[in-house]
Amino acid sequence: MYKKLPNKNQAANWEYLPNINTIVKYLYRGDLMELSLCCKRYRNQLEHRVLEKLDLNVWKYNNWNTYNKLKETGKVARVLKFLKSDLDNKHKFIKKVTLESDIQVPFAKELNILLPNIKTLILHGDYFDNSVGLGLITILKGLKNLEIVKLNRVWGPIIDFNTKRKTFPISIKSLVICDFPEYKFDDGILTIYDSIDHYFTNLYSLTIATNRVLQNLSYGMPNLREVELKDVYILKGSNIVAFLKANPQLEKLTTNFMNYNEEILKTILSIKNLKYWNICYGSWEEIKAYSLPSNYSINYLKLHDSIPAALTYKFTNACKTLETLDLGHYKLHEFNWSTFDRRIPILKISYNIFKRKNINRKAIKSIDDSRKFNSIHTERESCVIEFIEKYGKNTLNNYKYIPSNTQSYIFKLIN
Repeated sequence: MYKKLPNKNQAANWEYLPNINTIVKYLYRGDLMELSLCCKRYRNQLEHRVLEKLDLNVWKYNNWNTYNKLKETGKVARVLKFLKSDLDNKHKFIKKVTLESDIQVPFAKELNILLPNIKTLILHGDYFDNSVGLGLITILKGLKNLEIVKLNRVWGPIIDFNTKRKTFPISIKSLVICDFPEYKFDDGILTIYDSIDHYFTNLYSLTIATNRVLQNLSYGMPNLREVELKDVYILKGSNIVAFLKANPQLEKLTTNFMNYNEEILKTILSIKNLKYWNICYGSWEEIKAYSLPSNYSINYLKLHDSIPAALTYKFTNACKTLETLDLGHYKLHEFNWSTFDRRIPILKISYNIFKRKNINRKAIKSIDDSRKFNSIHTERESCVIEFIEKYGKNTLNNYKYIPSNTQSYIFKLIN
């Protein structure tokens, strides 16, 4: 967009003004602000959308010297006074806040007073000091309307806090835990997550990383639909099975832990409402899975390349109504596609397979020869088109590239 705008109200020349909820999906914050200047009819509608997301880390880095002085004197809470002064009464539009988890109690109390209606809170921890202090706990307990919490690098023990009272507000609907360390923690420590139990009836989406939470929720959570199991505190197989059996309503499951066993796999495949299963990294050395039960609900299966090809065939064939097989960065040259017992609508593969290596050309040729998929999807990268132009005639005889406006390149079965 141009910064020099004509005085004439451009909105009057528009035949159609897009819905606000639609247009914010396609424009950056700066573009939205500029659009609000040239279209008066949009100004009031856009204002709350532009201001609803606040990242205090941006202020911190743009005002580094001021921030350091405030931190040295223990007066970081003044940042919020600057915020209130800058935004005047428009701070009421803020619904989503991003912070670093190194928070002092005075700052936390001021934040809870200034922005009591926050719906989404994103917290970034420190790789070197990931313990949880009173400041963070004060914020979490004070925001009574909080619905979505995303915690990044916040996995250590709770310090200066010896109570088992609930840390999160009972209002939360989603708790996402990101970026865990490679090493495992002692299951005996008290973490910020361990207060999650069956009283959090609003929970719809949850990352589970401790055995305590698995046990707390083994009585059933009727509204819980999406779960990611992360093996940070060495999740016990018996706890995983008990949790899964108590929650047959789950629709989306991501499993990312080491101790897979056949009982866990059979329990997951027996969940009748499960539609999406993402199997991440794990240890598969002793898993044979001779008799997996059939599943008639999973329509999207995503598999990590740590899974042996023989198990991949078994998982895929067990999902009788599968619509999408997502093999991501799997080493496709290891596959014998004839072992799939039926044709699957969509195969998703990484664009890396289209890079110019002889072994990858053979892998693509084997997919083409198998004709086991109605279409093949991959990311929109230049190497894909370059591959098709150079090797397409020798590798893809049964599939044709179909131009589209989607985020994927699509090849459809033609023979």
